Amino acid sequence: MKVLIVDDEPRVLSALNRVLRQSAPSDWEVSTATSGSEALAKLGDAAVDVVVSDMRMPEMDGTTLLREIRARWPGTVRMVLSGHADPEEAHQVASIAHQFFEKPLSIKDLVAALRDVAQLRRGPITGALRDVLGAIGDLPAPPTIYTALATAAADPRAHIDQLTAIVQRDPALVAKVLQLAGSAFFTLRTPTSDLRTAIGRLGIRLVSALALSASAFRPDPISGLSLDALSNHAIACAATARRRVQDPEHAEDAFVAGLLADIGLAALACWLPLRVRDARALAQHQGAGLADAERALYGVTHAEVGGYVLGLWHLPSTIVEAVELHHTLDPAILANRPVALAVYQAHVEHDRELTAPEAVPAEPAA
Repeated sequence: MKVLIVDDEPRVLSALNRVLRQSAPSDWEVSTATSGSEALAKLGDAAVDVVVSDMRMPEMDGTTLLREIRARWPGTVRMVLSGHADPEEAHQVASIAHQFFEKPLSIKDLVAALRDVAQLRRGPITGALRDVLGAIGDLPAPPTIYTALATAAADPRAHIDQLTAIVQRDPALVAKVLQLAGSAFFTLRTPTSDLRTAIGRLGIRLVSALALSASAFRPDPISGLSLDALSNHAIACAATARRRVQDPEHAEDAFVAGLLADIGLAALACWLPLRVRDARALAQHQGAGLADAERALYGVTHAEVGGYVLGLWHLPSTIVEAVELHHTLDPAILANRPVALAVYQAHVEHDRELTAPEAVPAEPAA
């Protein structure tokens, strides 16, 4: 795996380069750049798998650099280093960077995150599909969610449980909240699957801003799926997964994983709608499941797509695993994975909803 580190402080760059070379696997190639323009020149000469960039640099800051990388090399994983834990800055880069780290940097945390990326890149998501998914920042969130959050935020009597109930109505917003709440922009940087905790870390203003910034992205009607169909299906699967999990300790993870299980389908419905339309048509024609139709047509299912996106965002491994496996061909591997098993069972119960003609939106394509 090829890693490019960008920082305008030569001593920091040298130390990072040295320690990372000592800590990383021998087959990783680590290179450095002292500015955004130098980084772009190096990327023009040879593609890299991951760019780790400082946030605040002269001439070209980290946001500008990563935005340019997203446009020209969307499959490159984008990570941000920042010495300033500023929530407004976090919102600025939330749709650009996949992961966030705070200075002084924990090499252990960085190497662990890079190992996870290397594992993702050995999976089934390759080529043009990787580029499409790599370019994704925000996923669909209906404007009504923002309106509801703004109304609740203006009410001094609003309780965090009310806010949590609103956010739970949109799986894409759940994913973004968990991604950002687990980042180093906030005091506690350990990933969390507890939505209430995540909202408490971010604060209602930032959560509302995330909902608003994501509201422009909606499933293309060509896909045959509406945002309501996706959201209602996700909520039904989440409730069923929470009910099916045996140990109450895993109930919250099962609920969140159930909400996020079809996040890959939401992404595909936005950016590759013809792919979703054709898979749904084949599933309806054959009386098969949507994932079976996807395997037959493309060799990759929306479950694997969702696992890839959430893995890029460094969500908790239990959640990513459950998303990846919720259409597994070998249910025996779920025996010691209670959260993944519960989500799998929920989708066995509900997945016909996604191939039903009723999932087609009533409104015509724009």
